[in-house]
Amino acid sequence: MKETPQLIELTHGEWDGELRSVHHTPEVLNQMVTLGWDWRSPTGESLRDVELRMTDWIEKDILPLEKGASEPVKILAVSHSIAIRTLLKSLLKCDQKLIRRHGLDNTGLVEFVRYPEGWSLQRWNDNSHLENPYGW
Repeated sequence: MKETPQLIELTHGEWDGELRSVHHTPEVLNQMVTLGWDWRSPTGESLRDVELRMTDWIEKDILPLEKGASEPVKILAVSHSIAIRTLLKSLLKCDQKLIRRHGLDNTGLVEFVRYPEGWSLQRWNDNSHLENPYGW
């Protein structure tokens, strides 16, 4: 097992640990819409920063493992919703609006597979490992 800080959730900088309702004023919400992927809270990260951090992890830590491997390399990474969503956007080259439309529960499994022609999403928000994920 290897821990890496590259898989941490987006940091909100000075706003970490505080309620969004305190800071998400109409002016801030307007900035978020205007700047989109590049908006950041004071001393925090933007979604683009997180995307670059996550793809850097793939390129430097994961792809080199494939070189010389005779079988597919399987990796389990434990991360957070926003970080996983930014990775989804990058690997699948999809629109940032698309990744916000799909729920991702705590402990929901996400599986990406790399083929010669590119990445594929095999599983999203899989809760089959839980006995009764929704309590129904």
